[in-house]
Amino acid sequence: FRSEGFVPAKSPAGAGYEYHIPATQGEVFRLRIVDLDGSEQYSPELHISTTTVSDFRLLSLAPLPAGPQLRVTFEAEAGLPLQLRIHDMTGALRLQTAMTPTQGGSESRLLDTGTLPAGMYMLVLIADHQQLHMSLPVLQ
Repeated sequence: FRSEGFVPAKSPAGAGYEYHIPATQGEVFRLRIVDLDGSEQYSPELHISTTTVSDFRLLSLAPLPAGPQLRVTFEAEAGLPLQLRIHDMTGALRLQTAMTPTQGGSESRLLDTGTLPAGMYMLVLIADHQQLHMSLPVLQ
């Protein structure tokens, strides 16, 4: 193993934390966790595969900035379970919905974004542990 970086602890007790380290095909990772008293332990090994499992794309969001409703247009194979999440800029989950394309190819879904206060958000489309991100300005 080699060091790929250092991330100081900043999550409240019991909360999760995301690490973003570029990987090449087939790498193995583990975390070295150092406690405040200097003791350390290693996480279980995590085997990373960077091959694409599913082919899906986020094609468009309209209108932008979003108002009370947002049309999300995406492309994915029929039957592929998708999760669509909207996070505020602190990372808090503000909206989440599951979608499964019925025919494959390009499809659209209308989301109710009327409960979101004006501001910047991050829209995330997830399939097979892959994520696509797009900035989402909301103007109410």
